Order: sequence, then C-alpha cells, then structure tokens
Amino acid sequence: MKITITLVVLNLFLLEATFGELFAFTDYAGREFVIQLTDAKLIQEAKDILSGKEKNTVHVMGRIKKSKAEYNPNWSFFMGNA
Repeated sequence: MKITITLVVLNLFLLEATFGELFAFTDYAGREFVIQLTDAKLIQEAKDILSGKEKNTVHVMGRIKKSKAEYNPNWSFFMGNA
C-alpha cells in the first residue's frame, strides 16, 4: 500500500549529512519532520525551492516507511525518496 503525504511547510532548513542531504520541515503545529535526499536531481530541486528559484512545484511526496530513521528520532516512520 502506498501512502502519500503532503506537508504544509512553514519553515524549510537545509542540514548537511554524510550521505545525501537532510531537509527539515516544520508543519502547521510546529513539529519538525526530516527527510533525507540522496538523488542529485531531488537535492537540486529542494535547493531551488529554498532559494526561491522554484515557486510552482514546492510539495514533497514520497513513500512512508514504518521504521525509525536516525536523522528523524521523534517519529516512528520516515519518508523515502519519491
């Protein structure tokens, strides 16, 4: 079963990671959710959103995986690349 979520993004921060890059989103309730991107094209798209270069396609979609991710300790799931 594929579950897709769209986060309402108020703040988007870029965090550096050893493998790929981490992007932290703050949802409408102020909770931070982190995604890890390893694909160069997706990383560039995220950076374009951060810089304001991309204004039309700014939603995040991917598969939800039911396990903890080291970079996202406050959640019992994480989002993999789309």
